[in-house]
Amino acid sequence: MGNSNITVIIPAYNAAGTIAWALKSIAEQTLQPLKVIVVDDGSTDDTQRVIMVAKREFKLDLRYIYQPNAGVSAARNRGIAAAFGDYLAFLDADDVWFPDKLKKQMEVMAVTNADLVYVGQQVRSKITGEVFLVEPPPFDFDRLRRGNFIIPSTVLVRTTLARSLGGFDRAFNGIEDWDFAIRAYRAGARFVAIPEPLIIYTEAPGSLSFNDRILGQGLALLAKGDLLSDLRGMEKIRYRAEILSTIFYGAAMIARTHGANKREIACLVASLACWPSKKTAKALVVSALRSINLYPLPKVGRMKAPPVR
Repeated sequence: MGNSNITVIIPAYNAAGTIAWALKSIAEQTLQPLKVIVVDDGSTDDTQRVIMVAKREFKLDLRYIYQPNAGVSAARNRGIAAAFGDYLAFLDADDVWFPDKLKKQMEVMAVTNADLVYVGQQVRSKITGEVFLVEPPPFDFDRLRRGNFIIPSTVLVRTTLARSLGGFDRAFNGIEDWDFAIRAYRAGARFVAIPEPLIIYTEAPGSLSFNDRILGQGLALLAKGDLLSDLRGMEKIRYRAEILSTIFYGAAMIARTHGANKREIACLVASLACWPSKKTAKALVVSALRSINLYPLPKVGRMKAPPVR
């Protein structure tokens, strides 16, 4: 199929080991994008060389932009500013699309007149090698309040919408996608989900400093007000408690991947204190047992290169 009216935006930071896979998956799309823009966010490895080799090998209409390190939000915004066409598709440098991803999203756009279409994921963990499928729920803002389920690599969005929002908020690097989806909803955007998994998402553990940053950013996003601005009274108090619980739980899971048991337990206790849930209680029991070596750690498997089909 011929070229579409889509610009693909890839933020890249020290992505030499993965970005060729991402670019290959673009080259194999049944609906080809109009343009690919890679924004190199101050990489210090071989990222640029790998991109140029892939550009020639896969015959991509690719523009390479280098900027000093400013974070993923700034990198995506640089790509949005330089984009062509009516639609934007985001792809992180360690993720991969299945060949019909763009085609199916454009078909849904045409039928539903949506502003943003997101798809399901095949998730692969860098820590355990585990693979599982995530079917995206139909869009519901009350569900989005409790936690993000629309990651950038799954998204096709109208260029006018992304630009009207000012792109991604540079204050957030880690939960910028959650903030973007919230602001898009508040601006009246129409969301449509394709339940089929059409991307391979690499679930990286992050660092312990990332744990602190995500926790701080989650609290900052809650304080920003967009999540709760339409709620009043007890309903607002309840949702705030649930969201705080989710933020602390997410921080605990990052700590778990690094074996930071005390931090994990502290975050889980905070999560339960905000809002009790069976999931958090179970996680806390497991963490407590691990702290006294009574619960085995999961076996770590070797992650295989993501297939492109």
